[in-house]
Amino acid sequence: PLAIADSPLGLTETQLACGLAAAVGHCYPLYHGFRGGKGAGTLIGVVLWMFPMVALAMLAVWLLVLISSGYVGLSTVMAGLCFPIALYLLQSP
Repeated sequence: PLAIADSPLGLTETQLACGLAAAVGHCYPLYHGFRGGKGAGTLIGVVLWMFPMVALAMLAVWLLVLISSGYVGLSTVMAGLCFPIALYLLQSP
C-alpha cells in the first residue's frame, strides 16, 4: 500500500494514513473481535519505508536493550519510545 500511495500521489500524508491503517488493522484484527493483534512488525515496516535512518536508530536501540536485558518485549517498547526522538534528531531540517 505504501508504494502504491507513493507512486501516483507522492503524498506523505497518504503514506502515513496507509501505514497507520495497516498497523491498526494488525493490532485490532476484525476476525479476532478487535483483540490480540501484533502491530510492531507492521509499524517497523512503515518506518523503514518512510524513514530508513530512523529505523536504523530504532534497530540499534532494540539490539542494545535486547542484549542488555534479554527481553524482546522491553526491547520493542524502548525502540518504540526512541522513535519520536530519533525522528526529531534525524529528520529535522
